[in-house]
Amino acid sequence: MADPQLKQMLMELAQRLKRHKGKKVYGYLSAGTKNLVDSIVDQLAQDSRIAELYDIWYRQRDEIFKTYSSATSDRAPLSQNPEFKPVRNAVVRAALGIAPEESQSVDQNDTPLEDSVDWVNRDDMQDEPVYAGSGSGRKKSWWTEEYRQARKLLYGSADSPPDFAGARALLLGEAAKGNGLAMYDLGLMEQKGLGCVEDDEQAQDWFRKALTAFLTEESRSEKPGYWQYRIGKMYAMGYGAGQDHSKAAGWYEKAADEKNPFAAYALGCLYRRGQGVEQDDQRAFALFTDAASHEEKPNAYAAYELGRMCREGIGTEPDPTASARWYRQAYNGFLSIAQTLPDDRIYYRLGHMNLTGTGTSRDPIKAAEYFMKAAKLGNTDAQYALGRLFYLGQGVSRDLRQALFYLEKAIEKENQPAIYLAGKIYLTEDSVKDIGKALHYLELAASQENANAEYLLGKLYLRGEDVPKDLARATAYLNAAVAHGNEYAQYLLNSLNRTPEPQNWSVTSSALTLMRQTASIFQDRFRDLDTQYAHHIDRKLMSKIAEKKLAQGQKLGG
Repeated sequence: MADPQLKQMLMELAQRLKRHKGKKVYGYLSAGTKNLVDSIVDQLAQDSRIAELYDIWYRQRDEIFKTYSSATSDRAPLSQNPEFKPVRNAVVRAALGIAPEESQSVDQNDTPLEDSVDWVNRDDMQDEPVYAGSGSGRKKSWWTEEYRQARKLLYGSADSPPDFAGARALLLGEAAKGNGLAMYDLGLMEQKGLGCVEDDEQAQDWFRKALTAFLTEESRSEKPGYWQYRIGKMYAMGYGAGQDHSKAAGWYEKAADEKNPFAAYALGCLYRRGQGVEQDDQRAFALFTDAASHEEKPNAYAAYELGRMCREGIGTEPDPTASARWYRQAYNGFLSIAQTLPDDRIYYRLGHMNLTGTGTSRDPIKAAEYFMKAAKLGNTDAQYALGRLFYLGQGVSRDLRQALFYLEKAIEKENQPAIYLAGKIYLTEDSVKDIGKALHYLELAASQENANAEYLLGKLYLRGEDVPKDLARATAYLNAAVAHGNEYAQYLLNSLNRTPEPQNWSVTSSALTLMRQTASIFQDRFRDLDTQYAHHIDRKLMSKIAEKKLAQGQKLGG
């Protein structure tokens, strides 16, 4: 039988995880929730069977240590032993498997409005490079009047929309003169279909030319930081070369050493995600701090990440005061950029921050205005956000047809949350109800492993409302939803096979599952020890052979 205290602690963790935003794995939890997980691991270690396994593991480990030392190792609590980190995430998974109360609504598990994962910003507009040479022999800058005008036409302004045809004509003229920045912009236009048909092959051709030009400039520049950053960015994006985060990190590191704040931010993102470098939140935090604190060009994106990390205790101790300060700096930085550059991603960020009250006062009306600006520039995240606002009636009057208009705009660019929400609206809202469209969108979202869509489809086929009842399909969809993290699907699965067990059956089941998974982790560690033991014995035997050879006057290589 499962330990009653262990079950109570798992229930408390399950409640905290429902309120947690972001990935539900140990490394992304708040400090307080991590402490609770650690306490559960140590409570688990009180079980006589787990305690015996831990004792055996330490004894076997000490046998290996005796090869070098007669001293035994200090025994750490199970929660603090780095060899058993997987137990922590096993605890989190066990808590997620606890079924919710029947009164809870699926609306609480709707896809949240998240800020975009866009970290490759248009910072190249904010920093003019330093070219090789000086004085009368100084190399002519690529930032000519023609190139500056081309950029204005390409991105437009608050008063005038973009003029892609005009921008392209000027950029082609600049590229013919060897302007690498113009080559890069032409690659972006081909890639995104700005004023032309999308052509990735032609885009890559322009990117290759730009990369060659950047490498040449970097090799002869007195201050190469800017070019090192741009080269790293191209490897990170796979522009003009195969995508290679390891090479990107190398170039960013060089640029960061040159005090380039954009490179420090980009490198921090790689460390945060573990792309091309070993994942390291503390290193990411330090790099973001360097970028956000730069005297001349403080990076707003880095300040935003610092706000998030201080809030959640990632790479640093939780600090709500510092979090609020960094978020305010980020918001003001984004405002400053938006005043000089009509950037759809900046508008989206400002909309999201106004909607959530991050770095500024909560203002759904202003949020909707920023989302509208971003949506007009084709930002699919903003189109989804607007659709959601019209669906919920936040910052705008509730209007389901407007909601579907923006959602279906986002769907054209395969925005998965928009696909799910459109399906849900067509399924549940009587004024626009359309079962055919609902099934089309929900099945499409489910094919992309959207857990919420899988849950709704399972619920639909389980209850047999609007579609024929089909327990096999219901079970398949609900099992998929559970596998992809939906907290409510397990409850419906349990309802298919009710048992006379107590009301907290799922808690007991999760606790017992956790015990089995922990035992399995111990089995893995025992196998690791066997491998280490064999390795150490081999080394010890080789050492004895070497000693014998030396004693007989033989050469070791003989």
